[in-house]
Amino acid sequence: GWRQTVSPPQNGLVAFRSPELPSVSLLQKTPSSPVSCHATGFFPHRAVMFWRKDGEELHEDVDQGEILPNPDGSFQMRVDLNISSVTPEDWRRYDCVFQLSGVREDVVTRLDKAEIRTNWGNIGIRKDEGGQQILNSTISGKAGIRHNRGGKHTCSLFHLIFCCAAVIMVFVKQCVFTDLCFINIFLLY
Repeated sequence: GWRQTVSPPQNGLVAFRSPELPSVSLLQKTPSSPVSCHATGFFPHRAVMFWRKDGEELHEDVDQGEILPNPDGSFQMRVDLNISSVTPEDWRRYDCVFQLSGVREDVVTRLDKAEIRTNWGNIGIRKDEGGQQILNSTISGKAGIRHNRGGKHTCSLFHLIFCCAAVIMVFVKQCVFTDLCFINIFLLY
């Protein structure tokens, strides 16, 4: 069975929090970058994540990230896989596995090019109603903003940096987040 974790007392009350499985995403900065398997929203922090090939855990070409806290009390972690020597037809042989202490089921994510979230596509410049130039990067919610079960929006700093860094470094003048799906960088003249 699973154990409940006791949170520190608040106003003399002790709160119990059940284990929570994460949302797992495959991320890649550029086509030649490693693929990151990123898990966020899990609780408690006792977890492991690894890449495997044909069911066997990989140790080479893998970079293990540390477990980091999220603002909502949950946690996040990542593990990178260097895919430079992996042929496209061999991708299906790779899985990312997340295991949470006290939970029997693993979260298994198959390496699939169609499932990888990137930040190198769909960038264009358009003019708004006032004639101001706007750079749009359509990343379909990949900026790390997620809607959790409690109805709150949370934003992982890792996701935010991962998805926005290249665009911001090149076009920095002012960055405004208008919704979950668009990053608008206003180029002011």
